[in-house]
Amino acid sequence: LEFRRVLFRSLHARDATGREIGRVLWEKVAAHPRVRVHDNAQAMAIVTRDGVCTGARYVGRDGAGLWGIEADFDSMLRGKDGWIATERDALGRPIAFAKLAERPAIEGGEVQLTIDRFMQAIVEKALPAAIAKHGAKSGSIIVMNPRTGAILAMASQPTVSLSKLDLNAKGLDGLVRNRAITDLYEPGSTMKLLTTAMAIDKGLVTPESTYNDTGAAQVGGYTIKNWDFSAHGTTTVREYLQNSLNTGSVWLAQKVGPEAFYQYVKAFGLGESTHVGLSGEADGQYRTPADANWYPVDLATNSYGQGIAVTPLEQLTAINTLANQGRLMRPYVVSKIVTNNNVRTFGPVEVRQVISPQTAATVLKLMNDVVDGVELHGAKTPGYHVAGKTRSEEHTSELQSRETISYAIFCL
Repeated sequence: LEFRRVLFRSLHARDATGREIGRVLWEKVAAHPRVRVHDNAQAMAIVTRDGVCTGARYVGRDGAGLWGIEADFDSMLRGKDGWIATERDALGRPIAFAKLAERPAIEGGEVQLTIDRFMQAIVEKALPAAIAKHGAKSGSIIVMNPRTGAILAMASQPTVSLSKLDLNAKGLDGLVRNRAITDLYEPGSTMKLLTTAMAIDKGLVTPESTYNDTGAAQVGGYTIKNWDFSAHGTTTVREYLQNSLNTGSVWLAQKVGPEAFYQYVKAFGLGESTHVGLSGEADGQYRTPADANWYPVDLATNSYGQGIAVTPLEQLTAINTLANQGRLMRPYVVSKIVTNNNVRTFGPVEVRQVISPQTAATVLKLMNDVVDGVELHGAKTPGYHVAGKTRSEEHTSELQSRETISYAIFCL
């Protein structure tokens, strides 16, 4: 997906005191106050369609980008104004042989995105339907190539309608933000994948290792139960993931130990920016044993994704290591920037090796067993081997009760 913005300003001739010079006319070389040029009409529809949240956004009356890609790369997109100054008589007629001053306009640069217009269209259509199905207030979808970190689609709802944009609308600040990178949430059961990877990577367990699931675990005076209050008795690592048992995550985290657990958490990139290159990205948050307000129960709850906050992009980037031989990649959405005198390209950046390729392959197979190994699993797709993990988290307070649902899915 490629777009560029060509901007020019109308200049006014004034003397040293700021007064207008009445007999000098300044003409714009071009007049396109808000123009985006795309590689084809379909790409333009993706960027400007109502409900889009790819980061490509809108410019104001002064031609400056207001948010997203338009704002982040405004200096490269806007170019430089061009003008022509001529002298005319009192009737507005050009004065022959009068001096002529001119500065050619410099066209703005091009920003090419990694967004796949077909995937983006599918995501934008699916997201409102999913929000309506679950009665949610908001939602985000990210599609990323786990081997390169390239973001192929990104959408968030609710958002602004570009065809009916009111810059004075109440709550506009909440509509224009890209929730996939700005909003923090508890990753819940998708965190169990990372906890399992830690234990397998350290050689503490295998997919067939077992523990006794009594339905509850006692940690620091607190009782932690499974999400469905079930007890399964002798349970393998594979079965604990298939049934998404909290007690299994607690068991594995205690085997790993707090020091190694949080070292892995940091290695997976949680608690820090992904450096995707978009403004407004939030850093995840969690406590460690070095914090005065950390308690042993934090290790237990963090192991299944509670008491830890991440952005959707942050969690997806971490889980993608499982599909990339244990390598953490830096996500990116801009593939190339083309200006008049420079072409800058962006490609895959490997951040670090988090777990071994063997561990990644093992956990990826376990993710496949979570979907294809469970009868009537909703993520099963005929003709594909699907690896995934769902997460459903319920939050209850005196004021409200809400549920958060998320999915991490790979097609193998």
